[in-house]
Amino acid sequence: MPRARSPNDDRRRGAYSIEFALVLMVFLALMFSMIEMARLVYLFATLVDSTQRAARLAATVDFSDAAALDLVRQQAMPRDGTGRLVLGGAIDPSYLKIDYLNASNAVVNLPCPAANYINCASDPTGAGCIRAVRARLCQPGTDCDSVRYAPLLPLPGLANLTDMPLPTFQSVAPATNLGYVAGGSGSCP
Repeated sequence: MPRARSPNDDRRRGAYSIEFALVLMVFLALMFSMIEMARLVYLFATLVDSTQRAARLAATVDFSDAAALDLVRQQAMPRDGTGRLVLGGAIDPSYLKIDYLNASNAVVNLPCPAANYINCASDPTGAGCIRAVRARLCQPGTDCDSVRYAPLLPLPGLANLTDMPLPTFQSVAPATNLGYVAGGSGSCP
């Protein structure tokens, strides 16, 4: 024979519902925070890899060819269907800045790889000889301002993450041929 319901049963049932709601809120907040932290770690690893790949690839292409450098940026970054970094928010290949550096780490601007070959043959440590290629993560259209982190979900507990600047991920690779083909013309077009 079933037992008759008492007023205490209804009170217990209400208490269970409230406890469940409180525990569920804490659980969901922790779960979304863990997802956001995992995304942040993934983003750091991916951006380090992207800058390393961009520096290595840029060391072998003609720095005077804008299309070739754009292709280097695209190949260096894993992108989704929109052209942006996978799980990276607004970050796309235009955020990768590529610089060509001399022996004293100053940026060198030359007309073509043949000029670099001639300059390096005459003075390997001179100001006009590209010795390294640097790839950095920078806000597009700036000298190299930090990129701001954008969380997937605007959670109240993660409000500080929206103001957090990402590090300027930077990788340097030694300059190789820079697109220069031996036996090509010795002067720039």
